[in-house]
Amino acid sequence: MNSAIVAIAAIFSLLSGYKFYGTFIEKKIVKPEEKPTPAHELQDDLDYSPARRITLFGHHFSSIAGAGPILGPVAAAIAFGWTGCLLWIVLGGIFMGAVHDYLSLMISVRHKGVSIPDLSGEIVSPLARWLFTIFVWITLVLVIAIFGITGAHTLASTPEIVIPVFCLILIAIIFGLMVNKLKWNFWTSTGICIGLMVIALLVGYHCPVVLPLAHGTDVMVWFAILMVYCIFASILPVWLLLRPRDYLSMYILFAVLIAGYIGLFACHPEISTSPFISFYSKSQGPIWPMLFITIACGAVSGFHSLCAGGTTSKQLDKESDGKPIGYGGMITESILAILALMAVTAGLSLPEYQSFMILGRANPIGAFGAGFGHFLTAIHIPLTIGTMIGIIAVNAFVITSLDTCTRMERYVWTESIGAKIPILGNRWIATLIPIAVAYYLGFTGIYSYVWPMFGSANQLVAALALLTISMWLASTKKPAMYTAIPCVIMLTTTIGALIWQIPYNLFYAVPRQPQLSLVGIILLVLAVVVVIEAIRTLIRIKSQK
Repeated sequence: MNSAIVAIAAIFSLLSGYKFYGTFIEKKIVKPEEKPTPAHELQDDLDYSPARRITLFGHHFSSIAGAGPILGPVAAAIAFGWTGCLLWIVLGGIFMGAVHDYLSLMISVRHKGVSIPDLSGEIVSPLARWLFTIFVWITLVLVIAIFGITGAHTLASTPEIVIPVFCLILIAIIFGLMVNKLKWNFWTSTGICIGLMVIALLVGYHCPVVLPLAHGTDVMVWFAILMVYCIFASILPVWLLLRPRDYLSMYILFAVLIAGYIGLFACHPEISTSPFISFYSKSQGPIWPMLFITIACGAVSGFHSLCAGGTTSKQLDKESDGKPIGYGGMITESILAILALMAVTAGLSLPEYQSFMILGRANPIGAFGAGFGHFLTAIHIPLTIGTMIGIIAVNAFVITSLDTCTRMERYVWTESIGAKIPILGNRWIATLIPIAVAYYLGFTGIYSYVWPMFGSANQLVAALALLTISMWLASTKKPAMYTAIPCVIMLTTTIGALIWQIPYNLFYAVPRQPQLSLVGIILLVLAVVVVIEAIRTLIRIKSQK
């Protein structure tokens, strides 16, 4: 099968989904209003700050993307074949992921910009709120730890990106000041800062930064530096660092996306892997539910609901911006996932792909970088440079999610603990506590003992977010089936994954991993309790009619 034809069909389907189904959801359920959003009503120039649509799209897309839409398809395609991955990315993105993201954003906007876990207390029950909040807080700490370590490893192994990564922080602050304080023209400021970014990339390529430390020690130093950066990204006004950095990062990410597809269409290689491999993979497990759990962010991700109802909802200028940012951001991520899928199934030969994905020492980032690099050779970019660009893109995705994640941790802590004990709601305390825990998990390596369960945890967040949204729609007499059906699918998929993973990790994994079975049991109990709480609330709502 020709990869260009597959990619064109997938992109056309995703864009059509945005045009037709996204518009249907907007007009049928959301019905944007012309009233002031929380960004205006509660504006404090720290967290609540109205943003231009393109700027907020850049922040939102850069935050939600992370490494998930790249790593998930890379791991799933070799396990199950590319056809199932393609269908789930396209159909899941249109009918589940984009709806989940868009409505998470808009429901948060309608409730003063508070997070989905906090909303579950009002919509479902106080018990559901506390369970959801604790679970999300722990999950975000794990994300900070793993993304921090991943970013640190990339800085240590690819010294050419050190200068661009840290110069971008300074350039973002310059952009924030130019636009918000000096009142320079927005597009002039954008052009100047993009020029500075290009210079930083060139300087970084010619002047790689290698720490004069032993291997391993250098990773921990970079990890500590990234944690310090996260503290300031959480504390400083959103318009000064976080939003400008993510907005400017968008241009790097879009350049990679566009260059990758131009290279794909220029060389249009045949897909080297089988469209279908098996119903069971030794590395991933049964095709259902594990393909859906492995793909994750490329189709639907609970992490997105936290971004949408966390930082993005506090910056939405007007409700009509919700569809292009919330729904459109997910569709763009699915397009990225398709590129990642094609990079490893068509950009690499089957033996090359297999060499990167050897069980026990898989290197999905390397696989994507190499496949992406092969695409760029079609537009006369050397393979080594193209591969480096692909790895830089992954690192950019990781760090833009890392800083947003830290800020969301502050919001979750402030809305829960801070609401009960005001002194603990201080933004420094609310930031330093999760950073300290994440640093400990990363420094000691403890995160690695439970991280393999993140896929299930992430999809459980999506299921619970869809449950909260569906309950809100039912309570406000809006049509809930468009989220209730995805909710049931995600709940059954996540519970199915947990039911398979618990005994597998306890009895059959080599080596056995009882700690993962324990985490799975906790997640399973959490899901069951929250669903029971939702059913009780739904019965109460119906009895009041």
